Amino acid sequence: MKKNKGFTLMELTIVLAILAIIAVILVPSFLATTDRARLRSDIQSARVIQNAMDLYQLERGNAPSGSVSEIIEHLVEEGFLSNSSATEPSSGAIWYSRSNTIVVDITDADGLYSIANGLPNADRRLIYNGGSSLAD
Repeated sequence: MKKNKGFTLMELTIVLAILAIIAVILVPSFLATTDRARLRSDIQSARVIQNAMDLYQLERGNAPSGSVSEIIEHLVEEGFLSNSSATEPSSGAIWYSRSNTIVVDITDADGLYSIANGLPNADRRLIYNGGSSLAD
C-alpha cells in the first residue's frame, strides 16, 4: 500500500484552534501596551509644550493664552517650539490649558482611566479626569 503524506483535517483544526487561543490571550495585552505608550507620549508632549510655555514666560514676562492649539501655534511662530513637537494627542485624550499648565484630559477617552491610574504620580499630575487631577 502507498502512504499518503500530508496533514489530516483534524490536525489542521487543532493547530488553528491553538493559534486562535494564543491570539485571544495576546491581543488584549498588546492593545493595552499600545494605549499606555500613546498616553505616555501625550504626557511627554504636554511636558514639552509646558517647558516651551515656561521659557516663553521667562523671556517675555507673560505666558501665551488661548486654546492649546493657539498656544502651540504661537510658540511655533515665536521659535520656542518646533513643528515636529507640536502634535495633537494620540491617545484619544485632549490637551487643555489650566492655570498656565498644559494637562492631558482623559474624561472622554475610553479605557484610559485604568491605564492612567497605573502610571507614576509624576505622570498622573498632568492627567485630569472630569476636571480633577488623578494625583489628588
